[in-house]
Amino acid sequence: MARGSARGLAAVVLLVAFLVSTTTAAVLMIRHQARDYRTYPAAPPPADLCALLEPATVERLVPRPARSSEQTFSSHISADSDAGCGFRTDGPPPAVDRYGSLTVRVYRHGQVSGLSSTRRAEKSYDEQCASVNGLAGQAGAIEGKLGDEACLVLVPDSDGTVFGYLRVRRAADLLYVDYYIHPGTPREVETAVADISRAVLRAL
Repeated sequence: MARGSARGLAAVVLLVAFLVSTTTAAVLMIRHQARDYRTYPAAPPPADLCALLEPATVERLVPRPARSSEQTFSSHISADSDAGCGFRTDGPPPAVDRYGSLTVRVYRHGQVSGLSSTRRAEKSYDEQCASVNGLAGQAGAIEGKLGDEACLVLVPDSDGTVFGYLRVRRAADLLYVDYYIHPGTPREVETAVADISRAVLRAL
């Protein structure tokens, strides 16, 4: 090949490489600019989360239930919203031979800094499941579909108390159900937390 032809070919190759890199950079810039970095608030929290639970269901799960004021709330947190509800047996053991506690929480995620509300909920769900899976318990069985994804950990105690920690994600909402009953069985707790979560999800 002649020296002039070689130089010409090299110039063409360099030009093509330059055009490709410029085009790639332009595409990346367009994608970056197209990403929505605005903040979009979450759906509002339930004004009274406890009102979503049937009184008969609460009475079946928590003997002599009394509403817990410190666990019952409804609020906004920046772009997110948060609501909680709690019941516990009215009367300390051993004044009662059967007692329990139920805490329900709904955390709704908004979009922040370009991270979608659903993606933020997915990350929160992963963190929450890792936390409850770190407890000295056993994975519980969930019958049927529950939200988009769910994890359950059961922790039986030597005194006959059984604790259950359920986390459910549906779209951008994260549902927490913490429950214990004394005396109880793992199967009883599995059924209880699943029933509560389905009732709340239907009502939201």
